[in-house]
Amino acid sequence: MINTQLLKQQTMQKLYLCITLMLFAGMTYAQQKITVKGRVTDGASHTGIPGVSIVDMTAKKAIAVTDNAGFYTISIEEGKQVLFRFIGYEDKTVKINKAEINIQLAVSEKGLKETVIVGYQARTKETMTGASSHIGHKELQNVPVANLEQLLQGKVAGMNIQNNTGAPGFGGTISIRGISQLNVSGSGDQAFLASSNPLLVIDNVPVDYDGGIDQSMLQPGAATGPLALLPPEDIESIEIFKDAQAASLYGSRGANGVIVITTRRGNSPVPIISTNNSVFVNIPPQLRAVWGGSKERDYRIAAILGYSQSEREARRLLDEAQFISDSLNGFYNNSTDWQGLFYQTTVNTNNNLQISGGNAKMNYKANLAYQMNQGVIKNTGFNKYSLNMQLNMQPNTRLRVSGQLFAAYGQKQRGNGGGLTGNGAGNAFSSSLLPGPSHFLEFPELRAYLENVDDNNTLNIRSYLNVDYELFQGLRLTTTTSYDYYTDTRDRFNRGFSNNNQTLLYGFVGRRGELNTRNGLAYNFNSNRENTEKGHNVLVSFFTEANISENEQHVREMRNGPSDFYWGPRGYSPRFYPGNPWNDATNNNTNGTPVSRTYHALSYAGFISYNYKTKYVLDLSYRADGNSSSGLSSRYSVNPAMGVRWNFGKEHFFEDLHFIDYGSLRGSYGINSRPIANQVNSLGIYQVHADYNNQTAIGPEFKLMPNPYLESEKSRQYDVGVDMSFFKGKVTFTYDTYYKRTYNMVMTMPLTDVTGYTNIEKNGAAIVNYGHELAITIRPITSMKPEGFQWSISANGAIGRNTLVALPEGLESYRYSDGAPYYQDLARKVGHNPLANFLFRTTGIYQTDDQVPVDPVRGVRYRNGKGNSPQYFAAGDPIWVDVNGDYMLDDAEDNMIIGNPEPRAVGGIANTFSYKNFSLNVYCSFTWKRDVLNNAMASRLIRLTQPNNINYSGGIGGTVNIYDLDQVNYWKGAGDLGALYPNVYYTYRNGQIQPFRMDQTMFMEDGSYFKINQITLNYSFRNFGFMKRAGIRTLRTYSTLYNVAVLSKYSGPNPELVSQLGRDDINGYPAGRSFTIGLSAEF
Repeated sequence: MINTQLLKQQTMQKLYLCITLMLFAGMTYAQQKITVKGRVTDGASHTGIPGVSIVDMTAKKAIAVTDNAGFYTISIEEGKQVLFRFIGYEDKTVKINKAEINIQLAVSEKGLKETVIVGYQARTKETMTGASSHIGHKELQNVPVANLEQLLQGKVAGMNIQNNTGAPGFGGTISIRGISQLNVSGSGDQAFLASSNPLLVIDNVPVDYDGGIDQSMLQPGAATGPLALLPPEDIESIEIFKDAQAASLYGSRGANGVIVITTRRGNSPVPIISTNNSVFVNIPPQLRAVWGGSKERDYRIAAILGYSQSEREARRLLDEAQFISDSLNGFYNNSTDWQGLFYQTTVNTNNNLQISGGNAKMNYKANLAYQMNQGVIKNTGFNKYSLNMQLNMQPNTRLRVSGQLFAAYGQKQRGNGGGLTGNGAGNAFSSSLLPGPSHFLEFPELRAYLENVDDNNTLNIRSYLNVDYELFQGLRLTTTTSYDYYTDTRDRFNRGFSNNNQTLLYGFVGRRGELNTRNGLAYNFNSNRENTEKGHNVLVSFFTEANISENEQHVREMRNGPSDFYWGPRGYSPRFYPGNPWNDATNNNTNGTPVSRTYHALSYAGFISYNYKTKYVLDLSYRADGNSSSGLSSRYSVNPAMGVRWNFGKEHFFEDLHFIDYGSLRGSYGINSRPIANQVNSLGIYQVHADYNNQTAIGPEFKLMPNPYLESEKSRQYDVGVDMSFFKGKVTFTYDTYYKRTYNMVMTMPLTDVTGYTNIEKNGAAIVNYGHELAITIRPITSMKPEGFQWSISANGAIGRNTLVALPEGLESYRYSDGAPYYQDLARKVGHNPLANFLFRTTGIYQTDDQVPVDPVRGVRYRNGKGNSPQYFAAGDPIWVDVNGDYMLDDAEDNMIIGNPEPRAVGGIANTFSYKNFSLNVYCSFTWKRDVLNNAMASRLIRLTQPNNINYSGGIGGTVNIYDLDQVNYWKGAGDLGALYPNVYYTYRNGQIQPFRMDQTMFMEDGSYFKINQITLNYSFRNFGFMKRAGIRTLRTYSTLYNVAVLSKYSGPNPELVSQLGRDDINGYPAGRSFTIGLSAEF
């Protein structure tokens, strides 16, 4: 009995032990982690999605993010629920039950769920009523450009960017939906239209787009804008707001449009170290073709002997031109390639390092960048350094705090010191018959580029602090304070040998600072907080913004120092040396403080956005800006706007149309105001005049008459747009049509002598811009397999027209005089485009003397000009239209209004191919129907009329370089009906009729072009053993060709490298090609 009980007791103990061991084993098995790999892809295109957050639903925390190709690897307990989340896609939750899980995120409303920052508030795109475009960070990769603006070209419908200089660090021209300015400064090739640049907002901080660029018009400053200092690798997204409604909350500064840039933030639960390093080579492009050596000598001799007015004159010219006639002298028997002495191929580097991490409660990011970018012209280049640090904290659901510190330093070398388009070497070449530089012989023009110093430095420090607190559910209080500070310096020293035997010491210091404070309340009401698509939703926001900006510029200039080796403050000021050739026309001293001003602004703004089930949307917004420079009649500039949106794809009658993913119809109306008054044009300038009877006289400066009644310029704009997506994202498009009238525009008008003043600025001009914009994305080939072949095409284009519809005082036309030696006057004629030219219309070349028209009354041939010594046209001369029919070519009476430098259409095309680990990206842009004045060609042909000189002695100036005449279709004799230019050997006719004058349509060409901007080949390393051993999460190598080719019928080197007025400067800086090899890694 006892043994039986003992046996049972032992049996039960063993059973308990077995059960315990089984339970323990089960618990051990349940807590054992497994490694899960996979890829997250777009459900429509099947391309990988980078940055997808992977959340452990049990622990309620993020555990990983996908890499650049969408791949991920996690270690987690089997059976747990994991959430995959990314902005613009529907969340997806899966249960961990195997080692490989591939995820496809739904994209049915991808285009509408994207978050957009509008008026400093985050909103989804499906509730936006304004016109906007989006650029993601993928579109800005792999090209180490000197200015971010270059990468935006051709990527946004309606945004016209022309990179009109290849000088590293300089900016081009940009306009959104046409020009909005009329005032022009400068003349000839250096004539510039006033800026139509949009407002920049970088991480919610308003930034002046022009920065120091406006200084480069007069060439005193460093001319480095904010986009040149921002590394593309640090950008997450860019939003471009184009219509009045989208830009209204940014006030008067956003009247030309708004570009909102958001830099990258940390979003990984573990620290991530990203690095992108590349080496790139800048290569000079094909330059202007010239003749050298014997060909140059043959042309000069033939032109002198065959086409001088007498044999005696020809022999005199040859006797005086020893460099031509003394061909046996080795000194003059050369074929020097001067262009090769100025241009170079450079090897450069671009490096970017980023450290980021954090979670929902706190995330951080630090980005460090360096770029060395040496130009294709010697002694030019741009080096930049930047550091961007961000910290975002959310200690609880009610409080959010974020801060940023950005610092950048740019170093620019200008060589011989030019402006936006005038810093090339086109005028510096000498005759090829002369020997090149050596130990015993130097040339001032070349020495100026190689040894002169022109260092330009820009320091930018930008910071902000944002605090957002929820007072109660739905009501948030936000305050943001930012400060943006710049220091620009320019140190220039010209050696005496290259500067008319006088040293030049020039110093510039400019300081700009802007303090901005914004405080606001925002209330968000949802009748159904669980699902906004099932109720009423209201967002109400009100904020105030205060702005204080300061700008000071100081200039010091001294000449004729002790020697080329002493760069100190010795010498004299031009003002104290009468007759000094470096004085300006008025003998004013350039030393001093040309700019010293403080600007205050105070703004009030608010908007109401209502939507029902996110289906019907109504936006109302209003902003008023007051500033310390406003005129008496316009203390505040107001910006009202309204917009509506109908997301018709959510209607029940579209439910059965499964091929439509979404569809929206938008409409907006608004007025943007731009204050134009300042202390100078509204209050005038007082100055100290010469003493009279030992008494100092203070009085007004009798140049610009003050006008205290100036009003703000205004822009009234209408926009209608459609957004649609078909076949699960395989086809998406956005279409907009707009009408914009900019009125109350200010123009500088001349005054009569009796007023005592020269001119006055007055309101009254108006421009109308209207057009159509289309952006479309097509995915012709998609693969269900993540590594299969994929092909997507994105294209955008805009057709626009600008028309001048009013002038001040009811004038119908106004002529802007360009003056000598170009005489390319601008025509301001109501009903025409605002940038048309007054030119002689050239229709061909006279083949014989008999072809020249004869006045039937007087019996004399058509002639050049009036007076007692007329020059009658003859065979070989241009045929200029006699507009008034008086058989005399007159400057005023026979000019015609013709030409338009603004393109009729602009756009871009992007192709992306991917297969397995490879991807290929090709970006192109185009400009269609733009009239360009080929002043470079005209300059060279004019200089050919002095074949006996090395340097042209007329107003155009410069070296007499012999153009490759095999490429010039010039008239060679009777019957040459296809000739475009007069005979280039008829040198004496230049002094009689000026056949190569610049103010004619002979040199107006079609500047249309198709440009291959970028070709990039990527290879992504995946699942390589060395990556796991080295702790590398992602690894990618790439090679890029940038500025690959420009296809155009234009006879010059590049139709893009012209000013906004369409003038091709012979001294422009060419755009070189670059080849890049880079490596990107993430740890």
